Amino acid sequence: RQWNELSSGQLSSYNPDDVLAVQKGLDYLQNQSGGIIINALARNVVGAVPALKQNVEGLVPFFKDSGKKISVVVFENDSDDGTREAFQTWSDQESQREEPRYAVDLMSCGAKNPNCELGLLDRYDMNLITNPKASGVGKLGEFRQIVLEYIMGQEKYKEYSHMIILDVDLGTSLSPLGLLHTLGLENGIGQEHAVASSSSQVWPGTSGTIIPPYDLSAFRPKETKANEKVRHMHESFCNLMPAGDRWRNMCEACSPMQLFMIQSSSDVMNHHDQAYEVVSAFNGLTIYPMNLIRERGDKARYDAGDDGQRCEHVGFHLSLHKPMYVNPKWSMNLKPSKPGGPTGFKAIKTLVTAIIGRPNVMVAIVIGNCLFFYIMVYACWMIATGLKLIVSLQNW
Repeated sequence: RQWNELSSGQLSSYNPDDVLAVQKGLDYLQNQSGGIIINALARNVVGAVPALKQNVEGLVPFFKDSGKKISVVVFENDSDDGTREAFQTWSDQESQREEPRYAVDLMSCGAKNPNCELGLLDRYDMNLITNPKASGVGKLGEFRQIVLEYIMGQEKYKEYSHMIILDVDLGTSLSPLGLLHTLGLENGIGQEHAVASSSSQVWPGTSGTIIPPYDLSAFRPKETKANEKVRHMHESFCNLMPAGDRWRNMCEACSPMQLFMIQSSSDVMNHHDQAYEVVSAFNGLTIYPMNLIRERGDKARYDAGDDGQRCEHVGFHLSLHKPMYVNPKWSMNLKPSKPGGPTGFKAIKTLVTAIIGRPNVMVAIVIGNCLFFYIMVYACWMIATGLKLIVSLQNW
């Protein structure tokens, strides 16, 4: 039961392979690791800070000297819900302990703007009708680069061996046993390559029948002959609008081809419960060997592509010039009530303005969906009718 809870249902103490990988990961953390940095961006996520604190404190028992081996580096900006105050309180409380178990490093924006009040509009508040080229990435790439350069430039982080980047707003378990399993993967994958979690969320409207990995925008499959046509179809789908249009960012999450490729990659029949190679993936939680980043130096950079619409994680992963992996045994289960991306009014506003401003895209989507569902429903109807006829003839 404990293994189930600490691995989001992915690992079992009765599976020898799971146990061996977790033991290897634990041995690495206790005897070889220089420490883990948890890298996080935060804006209006005060409700998720307690969950992050629980996750960090859940890692403490795995280290012999966690006080020098776990650091949380946070870049917060423009929050109006008390997020910065929550992080500062957490940092102060831990640093004032007689023996701090870890460090919470809340970044400042300099003496003139210590609280990082930048006055930036949230990317989901942009008007996509009057400004159709508003970036779907916003300043995320720039902020992530600032945090990366800060970490790489600090003497206190020189000996750290891994960096975890996560989406704070998800507010769910980091799956500590899944993390150990990742560090204990065969062939040193966890020490030589970036490894993404396989965190998943229920696809809206499917009643739990489709549960893909969470982050379609950051996903790029390993390019093979088998997926060549699907990749080209996906590119054509995104090319319905010119470069620079917000659609070039939104299409990743709307594309049936992208969903097909990420579902295919994550299918156990294809990966057989082994870490599988991708060009890029994030899924809300990814771990990076610091040596890999140090070797790339200034070439390890976040960017949103030539038109500012590509997911910043894709640009960073490409800059590392090394294959990365997804570990299907390391997973977070996102809450159906709190999926990734905008929710409530922001989600409705983004969707409506996208539809109004891009009629050609919506025509393509509506026609495609109608054809697909007609063919699927008709095919299922005919199969059911045929089976019913066969059964009736056998009973006759």
